[in-house]
Amino acid sequence: MTTTKPLIDPTEVAKAVKVLMADGDVVEVRALKASFNGRYPATISGYFNDQAELVKSVGTLSTASGIYLTVNPVNPALLSRACNRLREAKQDPTTSDHDIARRRWLFIDCDATRPAGISASIAEKKDSGAMARVIRDYLVALGWPDPVLADSGNGWHLLFRIDEPADDDGLVKRFLEALSQRFSDDLTKVDTTVFNPARICKLYGTLAGKGDDTPERPHRLSRICTVPDSIEVVTTEQLTALAGESKPSNGEAKKNSVDAFGRFNLETFIDKHLDARKPTDYRGGKRWVLNKCPFNPDHSRGEACITERADGMLGGMCQHESCTWGWKELRAKFDPTYGKKTTTDTDDDETVMPSPIGIGALVAGHPTLAAPVISGLLRRGETCNVIAAPKVGKSWLAYDGALSTAIGGSWLGKYRCAQGRVLLIDNELHAATLAKRIPVVANALDIPEQDYCRQIDVLPLRGRLLDLHGIDRLLSKVAHGDYSLVILDAWYRAIPAGVSENDNAPVAMLYNLIDQMAERLDCAWMNIHHASKGLQGDKAVTDVGAGAGSQARAADAHIVLRDHEEDGVVVLDAAVRSFAPVEPLALRWDFPCWHPADDVDAGKLKGRLNKQEQQQSQRDQDGIDKITQSLAAGDKTVTKIRDETGVSRERIKRLLGQMSASGYVTCEDTNVANNACQTYHLTRGTAIRSPIPTDDPTT
Repeated sequence: MTTTKPLIDPTEVAKAVKVLMADGDVVEVRALKASFNGRYPATISGYFNDQAELVKSVGTLSTASGIYLTVNPVNPALLSRACNRLREAKQDPTTSDHDIARRRWLFIDCDATRPAGISASIAEKKDSGAMARVIRDYLVALGWPDPVLADSGNGWHLLFRIDEPADDDGLVKRFLEALSQRFSDDLTKVDTTVFNPARICKLYGTLAGKGDDTPERPHRLSRICTVPDSIEVVTTEQLTALAGESKPSNGEAKKNSVDAFGRFNLETFIDKHLDARKPTDYRGGKRWVLNKCPFNPDHSRGEACITERADGMLGGMCQHESCTWGWKELRAKFDPTYGKKTTTDTDDDETVMPSPIGIGALVAGHPTLAAPVISGLLRRGETCNVIAAPKVGKSWLAYDGALSTAIGGSWLGKYRCAQGRVLLIDNELHAATLAKRIPVVANALDIPEQDYCRQIDVLPLRGRLLDLHGIDRLLSKVAHGDYSLVILDAWYRAIPAGVSENDNAPVAMLYNLIDQMAERLDCAWMNIHHASKGLQGDKAVTDVGAGAGSQARAADAHIVLRDHEEDGVVVLDAAVRSFAPVEPLALRWDFPCWHPADDVDAGKLKGRLNKQEQQQSQRDQDGIDKITQSLAAGDKTVTKIRDETGVSRERIKRLLGQMSASGYVTCEDTNVANNACQTYHLTRGTAIRSPIPTDDPTT
C-alpha cells in the first residue's frame, strides 16, 4: 500500500536544520529507498552547508522510506562530494566515524518494541513518548539542561547539546547502556546502538514511512516539538556520572522500578537497588530485612529494613542512631526525581492517554479499598466537600477535624481518624488569625501543643492568592505520603479567574485536578465551601452547595451542615461513596467547637415541611400544573380556568397569586360581555412547573 501523504513539510524541515546546524556546519542528508520523479529507488545523499539549499533539495525527492541527517557535523572537505545538492550515492561513500571531528549532539532514541520494517501503532508510539518524558524529567532533575524533544514519527527523540571528541573512549556508548538498564522494559527501549559519531537521525519535517501506510500503523510526519529558549551544553562530568552506572549484561536485564507511566513497583525497586532477604509478614503487609544499610555498608547485620503496610504505606529505617534516613530519603537516593517538580510539555498534542485494564488485573492491583483517614467519611485519595451557610462555623469544624487527624483522635466523638500529618491551605484569614484560632480549638479539646504542633502545617494565602493550578504547582514539591489530609478553606477563592462556580464542565475539570493532587500526594482532600441561598431543609444532601452540580457529584463525600429548628443547633448529614450510609448527627455550638447534641431530634431541620404540609404542597403543585396546561392554550379568566380544570375559584386565585409573584403569569384588566374582569397568560412557556415557596404563609 502506498501513501498519499506529503513526503516533507518544508517549514518543519527548515525549523529542524536551524536548530541542529550551526553557522559553517557541513552535514550529510541521506534518503533511503528514495527517488527523483519516480525513478528506481536508491540511496540518495548530499552534503550541505546552506540550510535553504538543503530544504530546497529535499523537496525534489518524490519518494523515500526515510530521510535522515547526520547528528554531528562532518569534515567540511566532504562538501566536495555533492555540494549543496542530492545525488544517487551508488558506489560513492557516505559519512563514516572518522569523518566526524567532534560530537555536537547526544542522541537518545526511545522506541517501542515491534517487528522490523513496520510503523508504530498509536499505543506503541504513546508508550515511547511516555518513556522519553520520564527520561527527560529524570535527567533535568539531576541538573541537566532541557533537551530538544522531537517526534520521529514512530518514536521519540531527546537531543542534548554536548561538546565531546569523536573518539570519546566509549563515553556515549556507556551512557546509553546505563540509561537503557535504568529505563528500558519489555514494551519500550532506549536504543543503545546510536552511539557512533557518524550516526544519522530523522530529518525532522519528513515522513516516517516504514512498511505500508495502514490505519493501525500509519505513516506520520516527524517534527521537533519543543526547543529550549537557551540550548545549554551537558558537561563531561554529567555524562560520566551516569555512564559509570553501566553494568555488564549477565542475562536478562532487571526491569525498571518506575515504568514509562510513572507507576512505582516496590519489589522491582528492592531487586534493582538493594541487597535484601526474602520478605516476611508485617502488620498485614511485608517487611524486607537488608543485608547492608544503603547509607552505611558497615551496618551489615540486618539492622536496616524496608516495610510495606497493608494500606500500601511504605517505610524504611536503620536501627543505628547514626542513621536517620526513612523511606523518602532512600527513594531519593536512587531516584533523584522523587518528590521534585518536573518539566511538562505545553505544545505537544500527543499526550499519554489512559488505557483499558482487564478486570482481573484491576482486582489484583487493588485488593482492598484505600485506607480511611476519617472512618465512615473519607479515605486516602478521596475528595470531600464540607458545606454550610456563611458564618455558621464550618472552618471551626475543619480545625477540629485537622486536630483529630493530627493526634489520631475521634472527630465529633463519632468519626475515628487515622493519625497523620495535615496541611491547611487557608486563603481567607490572615496568618495572625490562624495562629490564634487553631490553639483555641486545641485548648477546648484538651489537646496539648506538643501533640499537634509538628503534625499540622499551615499555608496562609490571604493577600498572595493562588488558584488551584498555582496550588498544584506549589504542592508538586511535596513528597508522596507526607500528608494524610489536605484542607482547602475556602474552595471558591481557589477557582481560577474566568471560571464560574456555576459552570459544570470547568468545575468538573477542577475536581479532576484535585483528584490528581490527592492521588499524587496519597492524601484525603477536604474543600470548605458555602451553601446556596435560602432554606436547605428540604434539599437532598448533594444539592446543598452553591454552584455547579458537578462539584457535589465529583466529590467522594459531601458533608453538609443545615440549621435545626432549635437555635444554636445544626445537623451534620453526608452522602459518601465508599462507606455505609451516614446517620444524621445533631451538633450544638459551644465556642469554639461543635459538640454532639444527643438530646435533639436530628430529623427536625429548619424549613423542612411536616407530613401535612408536604401533602398540601403536593396538592397545590397539582393545581399549578392544571392551570399551566389551561393557560398554555391561550389567555383565560379565572372562570374559564375553573371550567377547564375543575379547581375551585378560591384555590385558583391563591395559586395564580403565587405564580404571579414568581413571575410565571401576568394579568391584564379586560372587559368581557360588558363586565370588568382579569385575564391571565403565561410568561415563560408551557413547560413550566412552578415551585411552591416553602416559606409562603398561605401554604
